[in-house]
Amino acid sequence: FDDKIKPGEYTIRVLVENDPAKDWSTQVTLQPLIVTVINRMFGATPEESSNYQLQLEPLSSKTAIELSVVTIPDNVTGIGLGAFEFCYSLTNVVIGNSVTSIGRGAFHSCTSSTSVTIPNSVISIGQEAFANCTSLTSVTIGNSVTSIGYNAFIRCTSLASIVVDASNTAYSSQDGVLYNK
Repeated sequence: FDDKIKPGEYTIRVLVENDPAKDWSTQVTLQPLIVTVINRMFGATPEESSNYQLQLEPLSSKTAIELSVVTIPDNVTGIGLGAFEFCYSLTNVVIGNSVTSIGRGAFHSCTSSTSVTIPNSVISIGQEAFANCTSLTSVTIGNSVTSIGYNAFIRCTSLASIVVDASNTAYSSQDGVLYNK
């Protein structure tokens, strides 16, 4: 995010190195307080390529969010700071297999979530990433996690089980308890 980008009309150009036939451009209108997402999937030819533009309307407040299921697609590599913070209705999160980092407070206060599986692609879990997830009962951590931030699971008052993949080199679990190796 660059706070120097102002609302207005922009031309987005993608230049494909060593394959100018796949170069692409589109017009986009950025509006104040509205998130605009542009996704471009490249095919073997421009005709086989696809794209879409999605604009998310602003919310009156974060507490108005009523997401219940979130699937992070496999082409996403990170979940940012506070991305789903205060999504009180969020019960199910599926984290894609390309995500390498879960940012600070990413799922903070998602009080309806009961379990989370962190895939093998994830390397780091940020500070307070799952803090105050009071309904969270179980966490499964993949084999690549090498960094878990301070208080990542603080105030998860229902958390009864943490299971770490046996091949993880930094962490282990025994009887549902997380340990450093």
